[in-house]
Amino acid sequence: MNSNSKIKMICFIKDYLCWDDTIHENAFKFHQSYSIYPNIMLASKKTWKKIDEYANLYNSQNIRMDEDDEGFTPYGDFDEDEDYTICYEENDDDDDCIEEEDSSAEVEDVTDDEIMALASFETSNYSLEFCMDERATEDYFILVFDDDPVFDGEPYDKEEDGKKNVYRRIA
Repeated sequence: MNSNSKIKMICFIKDYLCWDDTIHENAFKFHQSYSIYPNIMLASKKTWKKIDEYANLYNSQNIRMDEDDEGFTPYGDFDEDEDYTICYEENDDDDDCIEEEDSSAEVEDVTDDEIMALASFETSNYSLEFCMDERATEDYFILVFDDDPVFDGEPYDKEEDGKKNVYRRIA
């Protein structure tokens, strides 16, 4: 790859009950197409809000604080100033998506004040940094591989790297 290589793939979330499977399946397709996993996921504020809500309601057992690798952060013990990661564990069961009628039994009561905003998505093979892109249409997301990403707040040489994208982290 040349210096500052970027590869993008546009994807769609049809069913937020399976949002994590959708991301993982598309990251796998990205890898099949380009022989490398994406490292950034871009989406609009509305899409991130839906992902956060569904992750907190249906996947709370997989959310952990970025700085705490010793386990998951339970509800009630979260800090709104911390970054949270969703840890995805691949399931061989093809029907692992939560059925809407079955989902009420698995839902935890969570208020808007208790929603943990996710900052990344981790698997055993790759990690995605969640970033904002208001140009993205609601329910769409963009998987990106950028070999030298610059995130908001990080210093970089504007003269040397003037054409670089600066990614805006969501958390």
